[in-house]
Amino acid sequence: MGKRKQKKGPRSRQSGRVKDDGPGKAEKKALPSVSPHMKSSTPSPGVGQRKACQWLYVLGLVLGFLLVWHTTVNVPFHFDDISVVEKNLSIRKLENCFGHLERFFNRGLLMIGLTLNYAVAKKLPDGRPLPESFHVVNLLLHLVNTLLAFGLARLVIRRAYGTTGGTFTAFAVALVFAVLPIHTMAVNLIASRAVVQSATFSLLFLILAVLCLDSVRPVPQRIGLAAGAVVALICSVASKAVGIAAPGLFALIACVIGRRTGKLSFGRRQLLYLGIIVVASGFLLVALIAFGGVWQSRFHGVWANLLTQAIVTLRYLKLMVWPAGISVEHDVAVVQTFWDPGVALSVTVVLGLLVIGCWLVLRGSLLGLCILWYFVALAPSSSLIPRMETMLEYRAYLAALGFAGALVWLLHKLLAWLRALRKGSGHWPTASVLILGASWVIVMGVVTLQHNQIYTDPVSLWTNAVKKAPQRARSYWGLAFALDEKGRLEEAISNYYKGLQINPNNKRAHYDLARALVSQGRVEEGITHYYEALRIMPNFVEAHYNLAGALMGQERLDEAISHYLKALEIKPDYAEAHTNLGIALERQGRLREAIEQYLEALRIAPNLPEIHYNLGNALMRQGDTDRAIGHYYKTLRINPDHLGTHYNLGVALAMTGDRNRAAYHFSEVLRIDPGNFRARQALELLSQ
Repeated sequence: MGKRKQKKGPRSRQSGRVKDDGPGKAEKKALPSVSPHMKSSTPSPGVGQRKACQWLYVLGLVLGFLLVWHTTVNVPFHFDDISVVEKNLSIRKLENCFGHLERFFNRGLLMIGLTLNYAVAKKLPDGRPLPESFHVVNLLLHLVNTLLAFGLARLVIRRAYGTTGGTFTAFAVALVFAVLPIHTMAVNLIASRAVVQSATFSLLFLILAVLCLDSVRPVPQRIGLAAGAVVALICSVASKAVGIAAPGLFALIACVIGRRTGKLSFGRRQLLYLGIIVVASGFLLVALIAFGGVWQSRFHGVWANLLTQAIVTLRYLKLMVWPAGISVEHDVAVVQTFWDPGVALSVTVVLGLLVIGCWLVLRGSLLGLCILWYFVALAPSSSLIPRMETMLEYRAYLAALGFAGALVWLLHKLLAWLRALRKGSGHWPTASVLILGASWVIVMGVVTLQHNQIYTDPVSLWTNAVKKAPQRARSYWGLAFALDEKGRLEEAISNYYKGLQINPNNKRAHYDLARALVSQGRVEEGITHYYEALRIMPNFVEAHYNLAGALMGQERLDEAISHYLKALEIKPDYAEAHTNLGIALERQGRLREAIEQYLEALRIAPNLPEIHYNLGNALMRQGDTDRAIGHYYKTLRINPDHLGTHYNLGVALAMTGDRNRAAYHFSEVLRIDPGNFRARQALELLSQ
């Protein structure tokens, strides 16, 4: 009998290797017959050139990145940045890092980073930080993520194809990821740093975990890599809970590498286990939907959230392909039924992509990895758990790397098809695909650069949001607040009212509208909206405080005092409320009680000049001139140009007979305000 010829096919039974026409195929054919992990004492020809080329790719990524993103340094703080950074007192002391460490898994690591960032930031005299240094850190994090994406893509291609190449493909993936316009929200808003920082540690975890798969490495080295991966994963979850997607992403990478290298095969038993997991997950989902209780009712419920997120998931994908709708606000209505044609189509497309991705991953395809990467990275924020905001672009930050990989894979397939069509001759197919890819990257970079410019002006940012999402109340409120900050009160008030027509039950909108109305002199209207804000949230401390101030302006002192007391009941260490309550009591002639409030305010905030000034005035009225003079001097130590303090101190010194020092302080009033008639008259009296 003759020897039986071994049948050739896409998969060898002996090795379990899977055929794939992915990015590493051409490079794999040129490999020598030795193991890709085999070490050699002498470097092969061209090793130096390859290393130099790799550094050129890194340099190209950095230069392209800076060209697109350099304008983000000049972006001011926007909406959530005000509370998270600008007015966040907890990040202003380095010793608070220990407190942040205690709540490590509740964004503690993020707050530690913001505290350190504040320590090196330039600051205004009142302690508020300037935004430049915070934006520099955001920019550096996105650059680090771009370089980590390059390293991870290169590592996966090499492990999957057993090749020393794949550098250009990895460069293309990282470059597409770097310039995507959908990242503008994540990079320009300091409040969204949690997502970018979590992605940094997730990518680091994946690189270390993939390196652990190399069985040729010594065991101690693999243990060290595994320990580093665990630390990176912990830091990712501590930055933001979306980091829990990282193990799922690693499982996908390990599956693809295992299938391609023949170290992972699926028999009937494994497929049975997989089926049991899928069915059990389905029953769990049904149970959650049926018996979710409070969870079901939160933000329209689990079932409605699942249907809505199917639409949102595809909308993120659309923005990556065609970024015309990029905005800080998106008009996505919560859907309640599957039978709407648009909802049914979205769910069908999502399920179809998931099935295709699973099938391709089981065949060891990198395209399948990229498809499932997109969905797994989005899962923590766009799946089961209902969220107050249905769609925010920064949630797609890490998922965008899957889109970048799929796009590069498809361009590679297009190149292979054109080469086959031209029978492998000539350079026209290669040049055409490279020009096509480069053109797309340039267009996306220009769009990103233009949208970054929108973030430099709050009015432009929110005008764009109103244009893109005219049915969203927050678009109008954001524009109104930006106009309010610019002093354009009439336009601001108009937009506050437009937002309240869409959603009349937002306490903050009523509060901000009330402030704008009072500033414009429409005090009674403002008081009405303060009361409306308190109807929605009775313990809204800022509303009580500002309402009391508006009532004081109307000389409704009893009502003002009651709201100051309510504010202090909610927040006992509210120094400004103690001060203004003292002023109200002083106007009623209750001088002793007013002084008690000023002293309590000083205990809480000893360096506020207005408290010393008001206490000095009260002591003067009580006849305690010496103590009053002491507090006036303390006011001037904190604020040397406090006009009222110089004048009142001059009066107090004149009363004690110290004419020279009194004349000096009246002269200081005239230096600050040359037209001050009272100070000029006082100087004339002293000179007589």
